[in-house]
Order: sequence, then C-alpha cells, then structure tokens
Amino acid sequence: MVDNSHNVTLVKVPEQDAYDYVDIDVTSVVSKIQKGEFDFPDGMLLSRFHGKKTLKENYDKDVSFSESAYQHETNTFSEENDSQKTNEQVVESHQKDLSLGNYPDESTEIVHEPAEHINDLKESIVDETHKENLVADTLDNTSKSEFARILLGKGKNTNKDFYWEYGNSGLSNRHMIITGKSGQGKTYFIQTLLYELSKNKIDSIVVDYTDGFLPTQLEREFIEGLGDKIEHRIVTLEKLPFNPFQLREIDLGGGIKFPENVQDMIDRVTQVLDFVFKLGPQQKYELSNAIREGYQTFGDKFTFTKLKRQLEDSDSAQTKLLGRISTLLDRDPFAYDDDFTWDSIFTNTGTVHIFQLKGFQLNIQKILIEFMLWDLWGYSQATGSKDKPLPIVLDEVQNLDFSSEAPTVKILQEGRKFGWSGIFATQQIDSIKGDGVKAIYNATEAIHFLPPEVQVKTIAKAYTTDENKRAEFEVMLKSLKKGEAIDVGPNLNVDGSLSETNFNPIMITQLQDRIDD
Repeated sequence: MVDNSHNVTLVKVPEQDAYDYVDIDVTSVVSKIQKGEFDFPDGMLLSRFHGKKTLKENYDKDVSFSESAYQHETNTFSEENDSQKTNEQVVESHQKDLSLGNYPDESTEIVHEPAEHINDLKESIVDETHKENLVADTLDNTSKSEFARILLGKGKNTNKDFYWEYGNSGLSNRHMIITGKSGQGKTYFIQTLLYELSKNKIDSIVVDYTDGFLPTQLEREFIEGLGDKIEHRIVTLEKLPFNPFQLREIDLGGGIKFPENVQDMIDRVTQVLDFVFKLGPQQKYELSNAIREGYQTFGDKFTFTKLKRQLEDSDSAQTKLLGRISTLLDRDPFAYDDDFTWDSIFTNTGTVHIFQLKGFQLNIQKILIEFMLWDLWGYSQATGSKDKPLPIVLDEVQNLDFSSEAPTVKILQEGRKFGWSGIFATQQIDSIKGDGVKAIYNATEAIHFLPPEVQVKTIAKAYTTDENKRAEFEVMLKSLKKGEAIDVGPNLNVDGSLSETNFNPIMITQLQDRIDD
C-alpha cells in the first residue's frame, strides 16, 4: 500500500514468515530477495534505485512503460483512463487467506482496506526458485497430455506466470467464464487461449456471430503464428453440415446402442424455435405436430424446406406459425450431410475452426448456435471422453438459451465427463437470463477484465459473502487497466495437485511473447 503523504510502501507477507525465518540471518534473506529467489518484483526493490529517483517514481515509470509496450504490441487496447488509477497499491508476495479465496503468494492486490487486514495472512511462503523447480520436475515426470498448461499471463508486480491448469486430472471441469466491458481485451485474450490450445495439439471451435473473428479482425501474430491451422467456415455459403432432425444414437456402453425417441427430437427442435421466436402454446403444439408428420413421411430426409411446404399446404390455422418462423424456413441454413461427423473437426492437430455466422439475422444466428450445441452434445455423449477436450468459444453468451434443459446448461453441469471445455464470454454476467443461469458459475476458471461499473458488485458478490472481503475484491476489479484481469481459479502445487481457488491480478501475456517463447 503506497501512502503518498509519507512516501511509504507497505509489503504484506504471511504471519508464518515470522516463524520460518526468525533464525535466518537477515543478510541471507535480503540476498535471496535481491537474487529473485522470492517473488518480490525486481522493479519494486529499493536496492535497484540507490541514488536514483524515489521508488514510487521509478515504479510508476516502470508500470507506464510496460502498459505502453503492451498497447503498442497488440494494437488492441486504447489509451488508459486516468480515472481508473488508484493511489493505493499493495505488493503481496506470498499466499494469504481472504475467505473469498486464497490470494496466492504470487499475487498483487490493490485495495483501500485498513492495515488491520494484514492479520488475515496465514499461509507460509515457499522459496520460489525451489518451488518452480519442483513443479518443473513434476511436469517432466507426467505425460504432456495430462498436464497441458495454458499460459494466461504474468502476475501484476510479480515475476510469476499464471496458468489455466487445463490438463490436470484434479480440475473439476475445463470451463472458463470471461467478463469485462468492451475494449478491455477479451477477444485478444481468447486468441491467446486458442493459440495455446493449438500448441498443445488441441482442436477448437469458435462460433462467431459478433464479427470478432473475421480474418480482418484477427491479430497478425495470431494468423502468422498458427498459419494453416486456422480454418474459416462461412456458414452463409457452406451451411451447417449436420441434420437437426436426425435422431441421435444413445450409447449405454458395453455395445448397447439405440436411437433416441422421435419425441425427444421433436421436443428439442421445438424448444430451440420457441426460445428464438417466442411461440405461443398453440403454435408450439402445431409445430410439434407438423414435425412429427414430416418425420413420419420423410424420416431422416426431413428438412426445414419440407417443413415450409408442409405448412404452406396445411389449413389456414397454421398461417401464423408459418409467418412466425418464415425467416428460418426461407433460408434453411443446413446442408443435411449424411456423411458429416464431428470427428473431422477434432483431429488432434491443433486446428482452430471458426464458424462464421456473418450474413444471417440475429435470430437465425441464435438458432444455428443452439442446434450446433445440441448436435455437438449428442456427438460428445456418443464418443466423448474427459481425456479428449472439446473446446468451444461462445462470445456474448447472454444471447443464448440458459433454461434448465438448454444445451449450454447441460454442457456446464454435465459436460466434463464428455470432454467439454466451454469458453464463455460476456460483458455483463448478470445479463445472462434463464432458470439455469447459475450453471455459469460452475466454470472452474474465470477471467475478469475491467467490468462495467454496475457489474462490480455482482461479480464480487459471486465469490464472497463477507462484506470486507467483497469490498476488497471490488477495489481490485475497479483498478484494472486495459490488458489486465483477475484470474480466479486453482494453481498448481509442487506435488502436481491443485490448490483451492485463488485470486490473481495478472497482465495478459502478449501473442508475440508466446510465439517467441
């Protein structure tokens, strides 16, 4: 905590340090700090500024340079907003328990809380060089697929890199929620995730209906770094390859397989169209009957084009239904390819498959996404495994169905055993609606960029009921600058296990740095 009136910097350390280092010669401890064996950031050490400017002046200059370089490199983040700056900063080098989560020994916290909260510090520090060596040894002795680590960024004011422990068997799921207002770096960050997944030979899907992943919008480093491992699918030209009327195969294991009931398919299609078009009870009834009659006639060859003709030939009672869903029936954006399988997407080559929905009206885009998720869900149930990741990026998820029976909710609640890895992004987390919305908090990992002012309390409240700790977390969120975020998730312990959920302020590592590494 920097006290401008007295030019004082308060460094919070765990109480346990008093016991662990009480009999250690102070010169030895100082030497370890200066050699970087603890996680004190080099730019904050007084010894680096002997006879130079004040620590605060050098630190501010160092941070300013770092942010300027970040913005120049990515060309993503705009000028800083001076109103976001804070006068109080706490360099926290070691782990502490704050009830809402454990701020690890590598984190930096920006707070306005009284100094008495120092007493909340409980955990002992570990020699960082030794700790990193132990972690490295653990990873060397474990298969790469099991311990794939996705680099997120470097701790603010620390020397530590933070990771999404993506392949760790102790991770409860591979879902991530990303929040933050426009212009803070969410799309850039998602590209860094996709690049890291590709490095690990993990294929991924991006469903783009916000135009954020058009070729002209992608970062140059991303395009050059992945080369031919980026595949664009222009759905307005190619259509979606699968058949939404096809009965899914149910696999009970042991060779027992059978197709789902026709009524399940009818309910699924009706649910999607009702979510988008807001059908009335009578229209839902008419739609269900029309699909049933069409499937009885055409079987798996039934299409939305045939449904349109069927409704046109029916009595006038279905005229309102036809008018309601005509935008879908007129376009019929499906190819109904009998030979298509999602195995052609998930080939373990690290390819990023971008399904571009530009050119469709928003309601058609929503329908396409919902049917994609349903088809992928069926595929994962038949062939998926927790050891075979199926990453899919969904931006602006507040536009999707979060009712209790929707595919998004099923993915979040049940997807782990089938390999699902949902990466969900939104500007305002409380804009997600539906009776299954609480499932979004099932995501084990969360990255919070600077949120809209009205979202600060909502996010903090999701992680703690303690008023003091909530206020502390709120200040952390408000103090974020462009390209910075709060990483909420477990960290890797020296024995390869995962810690409890930690809260780590980080600076997103640039694409070029990842490529050069």
